[in-house]
Amino acid sequence: MVVILNLHQSLSKKTKVIIDLGTFGDFRLKFGVYICIDEQFSTVSKFSFSGNDFLKLSTTPHVTLELIKKIDDKSTVSTNLTYAYMIKFKRTLELLLNEMVIHEDLYFIKNNILYINNEASDKIKKIMYSNNMCDKTILIRPNMMMYNDTNIECMSINIDNYDKIGYIGIDDLYALIHRLNNINFDVLMSESLIIYYNNINKEVTPTKPMRENIVYADNNEYEHINDKQLSEPIRNFKTLPFLNK
Repeated sequence: MVVILNLHQSLSKKTKVIIDLGTFGDFRLKFGVYICIDEQFSTVSKFSFSGNDFLKLSTTPHVTLELIKKIDDKSTVSTNLTYAYMIKFKRTLELLLNEMVIHEDLYFIKNNILYINNEASDKIKKIMYSNNMCDKTILIRPNMMMYNDTNIECMSINIDNYDKIGYIGIDDLYALIHRLNNINFDVLMSESLIIYYNNINKEVTPTKPMRENIVYADNNEYEHINDKQLSEPIRNFKTLPFLNK
C-alpha cells in the first residue's frame, strides 16, 4: 500500500489523501478522499444535541480507476467510482468474465493463432456510467492482446473516450476483482484521517511520485505477475474451478 498526500494550498486547508491499491494490467487502482478544514466547511465538525456532543464526518470517498499509459504523452485518463458504482463495476467485470466462458464462438484458432470474433464480442460488451451525473462512461468488452509474441485473451476497458483504451489480462482481471471484493471504505477512510492528522503539523513538500519510485510492501499480492505464474487460457476450465461444481 502506498500513501500519497496531494496538497492544495496548505495541509491544514484542503488535502486529498490517496492510498495506492496496486496495478492491474494497464490500470492503477487508488482510494482517495478530500479532507477540508476551514471556516466555511470542515470534513469533521462538532455539534451538540440533547446535551450530548457529536462529531460528524462529511465527505465522499471514492476509488479511482486510472489508465497508466498517458494519452499523447500528456494527460492521464481516469474515472472516480463511489462505493455503489465500485460494486456495479465489479459485478460488470464478473458478469462479462462469465459470458466470455459461455460463448464458445468468441475465440477461435486458425493456423495455431488465436483470433477473436468481433461480432460476438460486440454482442456481450458492457457499457456503464461511472457516476450519477452520467457524464462519463466505461466500455468493457472481450478483446485480445499480445503477450510474449502470442495473442492471449483479455478485456479492454475504455474510459469516457473510446480511443483511450487499456488492456487487462485474465490473471490481472482475477486479481482486480479480488481486490475490489476486499476494499473496505470504512477502514480506508479511518486510515486516511489518521494519516491526515499525523501530518497536519508537519512540513510536507508537495511532490508527484514517479511510478518507478513507488515501493510496494513485500507481501503485496497485486504486483505484476511474473511470466512463469501465468495461468492457462480462459477456455481451459482449470482456470475456472467454479464451473466444475
